[in-house]
Amino acid sequence: MKGYLKIVLIGFVVLSVVLSLGLFGCKTDSGTTTAEETAAEETSAEEAGDLDAQQARAIEDGKKYAGTTIKLICSPDAALQNFKTTVDEFEAATGIIVEDNVVGWDVMFQQTPIALESGEYAYDIVDLWRPWLDQWGGTDALIDLSEYMSVELANVPKEFAASMLSVGGKVPAFLFLPSFEICFYNKDLLTEAGLDPESTPPQTLDEFYNWIVKLSKDTDGDGIVDKPAFLYDFSVDTGWVTYQQFQQAMGQPPFEIIDRKVHMLLNTEGNRETIEYFKRLWDEKLVPPEVLVSAHYDLTSLFNTGDLAMMQQWEMYAGFLDEAMKDNTGYFALPGKTAGTYATVEGHEYLGVTGASQNKEASMALIKYLVSHQNMKARVTNEFMTPLYNQEWEDPALTSERPWLDAVLKAIPYQTPRMFPLKDSNSLITACMAEIHKYLQDQITIDECLENMQSIADTYETLDEAVDNGIYLPYFK
Repeated sequence: MKGYLKIVLIGFVVLSVVLSLGLFGCKTDSGTTTAEETAAEETSAEEAGDLDAQQARAIEDGKKYAGTTIKLICSPDAALQNFKTTVDEFEAATGIIVEDNVVGWDVMFQQTPIALESGEYAYDIVDLWRPWLDQWGGTDALIDLSEYMSVELANVPKEFAASMLSVGGKVPAFLFLPSFEICFYNKDLLTEAGLDPESTPPQTLDEFYNWIVKLSKDTDGDGIVDKPAFLYDFSVDTGWVTYQQFQQAMGQPPFEIIDRKVHMLLNTEGNRETIEYFKRLWDEKLVPPEVLVSAHYDLTSLFNTGDLAMMQQWEMYAGFLDEAMKDNTGYFALPGKTAGTYATVEGHEYLGVTGASQNKEASMALIKYLVSHQNMKARVTNEFMTPLYNQEWEDPALTSERPWLDAVLKAIPYQTPRMFPLKDSNSLITACMAEIHKYLQDQITIDECLENMQSIADTYETLDEAVDNGIYLPYFK
């Protein structure tokens, strides 16, 4: 291991320890606790326990900037259903005016990168995902929230805290939408197929395939399935989420980092198995043809009608099901190739204050209010979002009322990055998905597909600073 990487590792370990101290306190080597350490533990516990006071602090901080106008851009996914109501409450309590632009990802893909790269004032607060944190998180394009949001950071699971960190321990944005992909299933259709919806779900990808076969139907008796069972997004633009999840289930890492350069692992045996799994589902008509052209949010309605037995989807989409379908839906984590393993992709979204913001302090107060324990708990209970704070994860009454959380908990240790620390990662995944489509439709062979994907990936450059983020340490070789 090169000396530079050792420094990075040491820095990340130190940072991890600092974060863990905020949660667990510290002990002497002898195992006894000194008076100073006791005081430190009490201070740490007091800070960690002061989470509920942060919403009131956000309001008091915001009142100092009454009359200020904040410009915010956010996706409808992150906003969910009650975002405007929450923003209105903040405005009424502080006197701050918020221009909350809730726009589609097509608009965000254009406007947010331009705002961050140009350094010109366009927005005070931007909705961010992993590639943008990789590219601009360690720069002046986003301000550091670590001190102002320290209490909140001390009260989130370590995986969530790590996802917010950038180079040098900076926190350029705070997690506003923790999200993971899981499997949904229609209980009635399982019962019709002779499967027990309350029994153990599939434990391997082979068992999962057998479920799909059993749940699919040939309604006219011509020997060809005409009522497929399984629904997922496999479009060129957004289907990589599904592909990446199955790649992880096969036990295939998406990339490795050698000498601080990213090397995509696409022309591999594990990737061959992944793509051939999809090919089998496609050829046997076990999935509807819409999967090649429709995005996640378009496909949800197909499951909601009750005609499809299973769906691969972000857990938060449970909140968009009809009430009757909510009661008739079960959830499980996508199983891996071997029993006891699972797979998921994180779809986190974050709120950050731009370096060009003209209202930084007011904007920070709004973020603190939006991600307050009270508001985030309401998003869990009312909008089917994965909990952000430890208090919800530790509340058995809450978790028992949200049946998808058990699937999320099983899958989180096996999550794979949604994107990669590469320049223009999104164009890479769309190019690779186009090659997979060609193979599914018999335009090229599997060998050509794998070779083409690898050749395309090899032309992309590493985001040098991004690989120093601790979340990528498992991929260093």
